[in-house]
Amino acid sequence: MKKAKKGNKYLFKVNAKGKDYTYYVRRTTINGEYKTITAADYQSWKSKVEKASADAKEKAKELDYSNITLKEASVMYLRDAEDESATTYLRKEQYMRNYIIPEFGSKKVADIKNSNVRSFYRKVEQEKGFSMVIECSKVLNTFFQFCIDDEIAIDESPIKEGLVKSLLKKKKRIAREKGESVEDIKIDREQISYILKEVQGSKEEIIYHLQILHGLRIGEALAVKYEDIDFDKNEITINKQISSVNKKRTKGTRHESDNYNISAPTKTKSSVRTIPLQPPTRELLLHLMKDNSKGYVYMTRNKMVCGRDNWNNRHHNPLMNRLGLNVPTHTLRKFFGSFHISSGTPIQLVSKWLGHSDIATTLKHYAKVINQDEQDNKWKTSELMGF
Repeated sequence: MKKAKKGNKYLFKVNAKGKDYTYYVRRTTINGEYKTITAADYQSWKSKVEKASADAKEKAKELDYSNITLKEASVMYLRDAEDESATTYLRKEQYMRNYIIPEFGSKKVADIKNSNVRSFYRKVEQEKGFSMVIECSKVLNTFFQFCIDDEIAIDESPIKEGLVKSLLKKKKRIAREKGESVEDIKIDREQISYILKEVQGSKEEIIYHLQILHGLRIGEALAVKYEDIDFDKNEITINKQISSVNKKRTKGTRHESDNYNISAPTKTKSSVRTIPLQPPTRELLLHLMKDNSKGYVYMTRNKMVCGRDNWNNRHHNPLMNRLGLNVPTHTLRKFFGSFHISSGTPIQLVSKWLGHSDIATTLKHYAKVINQDEQDNKWKTSELMGF
């Protein structure tokens, strides 16, 4: 390579296969380092320098996680949360925006201490109550775990085990003082019988079948389509749920939609499952198929997909009021698990049908005592004495 002409020290000429090529070659400083940039002419060289500078700044910003603030890291955290269900994303976005970012936004992630978090929880409790502390702690815990997993600023959570334990103790104490249990109340077979009889013959009956007889979450039950049902094998495939989204808060994310209620992935990977289709439900579905054999097995009067809030406000809560009961929709699913366990169904099967990845979860949250079983079995050992 030799200089193309006198007077311009940056122009060089190269002869390749008998043809001359002119290049603009010049050194410059990019992000504190000398770089030699080669281009066809000055304008092209200038464009290359601008792009290289922008790329260097972006790379430096990505690598400089040691001084990243919580607000900056929250952008990556929420971007990662977009891969979860719309409901989970919105919950994380809400508590980040309303509580966590206003408190810690300008603070470096590496500088947040256990004492800062404790003070934050006290402030939230005074202003919003202890239940809000629990919700904020769930999001903050997952945020710090995200930072650890992605090697952003910290390698361990600033929230110490003692603070976590103190929250759990307080949660249980408050529940005891209210005369409540942290876990669900005992389930009554008679109540379940009342519910099934009350909805018999109604349009809503199919959803109660899917929850009580099959153990589906309400979002999963509302998402079942006729295409998910194999009448030959008597099976139902569960592979989605209905989630309600805030259109404003999901704008620009993968959850963006023109509808408030959308079909979304199941809660976890293990929630994707195939379960036995119970004979009474099979008969009901065949009857419903006379009017419609495609799409969702349950839709609103406007032929729209039904969301959880719509279901509770228009159907489930009014039903509970008519019957004088207090049975949340998730308790219907828990009844399914408890009924099978108390009936001697292998726990592995119950866990699989519920879509749990761990049998321990099934035992901890679903092996509840059904009242009737307790009454029927509490004197069992007396039979040894002939009573």
